[in-house]
Amino acid sequence: MATGMLVNSVVCLAIFVASLLTSYSILNKKDKSRADISFAGFWFFTSIVWILMSISLVFCQREMWQNDLLLNKYGVQTFIFAQIVAGSYYAFFRVFRNDRIAILGFFSYIILAAVALFSVYSKGGIVLSQRSFFSVEYRLNPVTWHIFQIIFSVGILCLVYDIVRLIAISVKAGKLKGAKYLFAGFSIILYGIFGYFDMQGITTQWTIVLYRIGVATAAIIAYLAYNGGPIIEDFKGVFKAS
Repeated sequence: MATGMLVNSVVCLAIFVASLLTSYSILNKKDKSRADISFAGFWFFTSIVWILMSISLVFCQREMWQNDLLLNKYGVQTFIFAQIVAGSYYAFFRVFRNDRIAILGFFSYIILAAVALFSVYSKGGIVLSQRSFFSVEYRLNPVTWHIFQIIFSVGILCLVYDIVRLIAISVKAGKLKGAKYLFAGFSIILYGIFGYFDMQGITTQWTIVLYRIGVATAAIIAYLAYNGGPIIEDFKGVFKAS
């Protein structure tokens, strides 16, 4: 069991490093907007989620099951919802381009996340689902899971809409427009897809490591969205040539 969980733990650490680096690089920019700060906040809390996941796997390796349960219940789940709340302003602002609406959406997410976490912290709010060579997975209570699905789906739909709009504008203009936000939105969508299947706890086999490699890839794309100038320019050139 130790080897599989060690591999999983290393991947979690890679996600932590990539996410934290992305957040730091954005917050360190002088010309950042409130939406950029929201995006950086998403990846900052993401980094905390995955360092806690890495620690969780160490607990599992040492068969410290009670410690692992408490860490997932009060640590991992708290920051999963924190990352969604932090990124909600970015998602709503990209759709409505209105600060008040984005702030309203942000506070609505805070309320929903608070309800979801109250259910998690209650007795039986999270229970052991599966245990294997690679990982340990937990199952959320129905209230928390349904709230998660709602806020997750709304956020992803907002980002999909923004990407489709950017592509349509780019096609009409004959050149790529808003490349930074296209890559940024895509990174969260990719993260959301792999993270969603991970959070469901439907498997603890080797495929969960693949999910988490996908999450690490999303964090790298997020970093490139704000810091990959030459790569973004090359992508613009390919788009224009096509």
